[in-house]
Amino acid sequence: MFNFGLDFFPVCDPGKTSGEQYFQESLKLAAEGERLGFTSVKTIEHHATDYGGYSPNPLLFLCAAAQRTTAMKLITGCVVPAFWHPVKLAGELAMADALCQGRLEVGFARGFLPHEFELFERGLGTERALRFREAIDLIKKFWSNESVHFAGDYYQIEGTTVYPPMARMPNIWIAATHTANSFKWAGAEGYGLLLVPYVSDFEDLRAKIDIYRRAYTEAGHGEPNKITFTMHACVHADRDKAIALAREPLERYLRAFVGTGAFKPEEYQAFQDTVIREIKALTYERIIEEKRSLIGTPEEVVETLHYYREFFGALDFSLGFNFGDMPYGQALESMNVFSEHVIQPYAVV
Repeated sequence: MFNFGLDFFPVCDPGKTSGEQYFQESLKLAAEGERLGFTSVKTIEHHATDYGGYSPNPLLFLCAAAQRTTAMKLITGCVVPAFWHPVKLAGELAMADALCQGRLEVGFARGFLPHEFELFERGLGTERALRFREAIDLIKKFWSNESVHFAGDYYQIEGTTVYPPMARMPNIWIAATHTANSFKWAGAEGYGLLLVPYVSDFEDLRAKIDIYRRAYTEAGHGEPNKITFTMHACVHADRDKAIALAREPLERYLRAFVGTGAFKPEEYQAFQDTVIREIKALTYERIIEEKRSLIGTPEEVVETLHYYREFFGALDFSLGFNFGDMPYGQALESMNVFSEHVIQPYAVV
């Protein structure tokens, strides 16, 4: 009925959790996750804040995870093409796929944090979407393993072949949140969707998913079944215990997100007025009440999963168990409970 993967989004206090500790514990969770029935590992790209900044290059973690697993898909969730040159990104993704023995799947994101675009000297306006799509088109041409000639608005390539050769075209995923045109474009191209429902209005998100599905079908790609929801998870037999365990880690995660708005707020007021305002209004109580996470007893989690299936048509979930400095032992215990009471009875076989 469902597919379940693991999501790793580091929001860590360096005084509490070092980089070495976070990654060693996360790699152990990934290895345990395969044994417990999780089918994928996904991680992100962010820079220069505690909101994901431990993971400036997701490929490093995924390649390490590939050495500790045998069958799990390894997914960039996501890389941001605006912060890479397409020659470098295409080549490094092909190298990562070889190291992962063909298990790599590639999620791309436009990016949205103002400080990152300023650090990499990239524009946040119309350029963001246009550069994003052009870079993906160019990267796919490199993965044809032929000499590429490309004359775009942002990149010009003359007779270049990227190595190592890409063994096959990987599954491509697109992170989408607010813009209906992004959903339509992803569907028309036949890409999968990576969604983070805790930041979305559910009715609006469902309408955009419908746009995606129509575009996917009308473009002749078949059944639009490549939609993954990324959610925080904390599962315990005692509901109050689950809610108490997850509160501080999730509130820390939200504080780190809000903190990204402190970068030149006078220059990026629109970011403050939209994204940051929405996150400030998203209390822990709302997340629990409105089913924006999988926090609670196994029975409650199963109920929420069925709600997502009925409301969104969702079947695939990428779950973060060690979010916001969640202790390793508690994350692993939650994964075990989830495996016993949710994966084993309800996962796709």
